[in-house]
Amino acid sequence: MKLTLFLKNGNTYDFTDKEISYTYNDLGGTVSSANHIFTRVDNDKEKDIINLMTKYPKGSFIDKTQNSLRYIPFADVVKFEIK
Repeated sequence: MKLTLFLKNGNTYDFTDKEISYTYNDLGGTVSSANHIFTRVDNDKEKDIINLMTKYPKGSFIDKTQNSLRYIPFADVVKFEIK
């Protein structure tokens, strides 16, 4: 399963569940695995992500594909797709 993020600056990023995590706080705080978003069968995955971004507006997705972690603030995401 893939999560595609569309950002305000026009960039687009594709991630698998192993390549992305999230944090509740801006630049720091507890890093949590986002795997549950992709593996939960009973819930609407899009709704789960919207709830996460709404509940923690200062949170960020964390790109784990780089040698150093790259933070992508929830506020910078204008749209996302799950495939």
